Amino acid sequence: MHHHSNLSTLAGATVLVTGGAGLIGSRITARLRDLGARPVALCTMNAYPEYVYAALFGVHAQDPDVVLGDIRDTTLVRKLVADSDYVIHAAALADVAACTREPLAAIDTNVAGTQNVLDAVAAGITRREIPPAAK
Repeated sequence: MHHHSNLSTLAGATVLVTGGAGLIGSRITARLRDLGARPVALCTMNAYPEYVYAALFGVHAQDPDVVLGDIRDTTLVRKLVADSDYVIHAAALADVAACTREPLAAIDTNVAGTQNVLDAVAAGITRREIPPAAK
């Protein structure tokens, strides 16, 4: 069975994009804007020089929908997730050489940071009782 997604449901939605100022995240946020969504980019913006973010990725730290922060910041992540309709997780320490040089930093960001995002999303999920089918 082939499933067609309906991206029009994103129009007007607030979408948190972790790593939203990075190489991949900036493209995701641009596409979300094209679809009529309001992307909120959470990013440390410390992987590249500032001109790379501005000139190549089209991201400026002072933009109102750019939040300078870290996915390991539990309070910040929980607040941003609670204020969002959707979450796209694209944050990572992606430089393989840097990960090799500093494996604990890579684990802290890529594993513990991802777990922090997942925990925040799970905390915001509410379960609804589905009524039993009519007999």
